[in-house]
Amino acid sequence: MLGFDHFELKGANVLYSTTDTIDEALKLGNLKSGETLCDLGSSWGEVLIRGAERFDAFGDGYEWSPGLVLESRQNAKQKGLDNMLRFHCKDLFQADLTEVDLVYIFLSPMYHSKLRRKFKEELKKTARIVTIKFPIKQWTEYKRAELDVPIFLYKMDKLLRTRPFKY
Repeated sequence: MLGFDHFELKGANVLYSTTDTIDEALKLGNLKSGETLCDLGSSWGEVLIRGAERFDAFGDGYEWSPGLVLESRQNAKQKGLDNMLRFHCKDLFQADLTEVDLVYIFLSPMYHSKLRRKFKEELKKTARIVTIKFPIKQWTEYKRAELDVPIFLYKMDKLLRTRPFKY
C-alpha cells in the first residue's frame, strides 16, 4: 500500500495520506496534548481527527471545497471532537497561523514558495512543519522519516537561525 492516494476533484488534484502516514507525521512532529495542529488542505478532516484522538490536540483545517468542509465537520461531530476541531472553508493562504504549533501539509511543491514566506511571517519560532512526500525547497529538514513516502520535519527555530533566511 502506498503512503498516499490521489484523485481528481472538480479539476483539482487531491492528495491524501494513509492513517499510517498521518500517525508517523504527527509523531515525527512531536505533537503534544493541548497543542494546535493546522492542516492546510484538510480534505475530509482525517489529519485533525487523528491528532485529536491520538494526541489530544486542538485543530484548524483549511479547505477550499465547501462539501469537504461540511463532511469534515460531520466526521468530527460523529467522533465527539467538534469541540476541539474547526474546519474553515478558506483558501489556505488566508489561514491564521499565529497560534499554530504544528502545520501538516501534503501539497504540490508549487505552493511551497508562497507558503515559506507565510510560515516565516506568521508562525511562532517554536512551531514545526511536517510535509508529506515533497520537501520544501531551499529549506533543510530537521528530521526525515520514511514509510512508503518520505515525511519531512522542519523547525522554525532552526530555520530562523539560518542566515540569510530563504523564502
